[in-house]
Amino acid sequence: MVQNVRNGKWIKSNIDEEWFGVDIHHKTLGIIGLGGIGSALAKRAHFGFDMNILYHNRSGNEEAERLYNASYCSMEKLLQKL
Repeated sequence: MVQNVRNGKWIKSNIDEEWFGVDIHHKTLGIIGLGGIGSALAKRAHFGFDMNILYHNRSGNEEAERLYNASYCSMEKLLQKL
């Protein structure tokens, strides 16, 4: 896609489905580390795209679980689920 833009092929009349990207609504997002950035990502994923949130952190985060319906899991389980 980037090469098409660089080559001047970004013309409104030739934009078809290959330019649309991947729909992430209702998909599962795995987050490693639920600090400030991870929490901001979880918030946007949950409210913006209704994504399922799995996370691994040193400890569970009850607030994220309550606010974003996030599920704490081990690193191994998180990687297996994605």
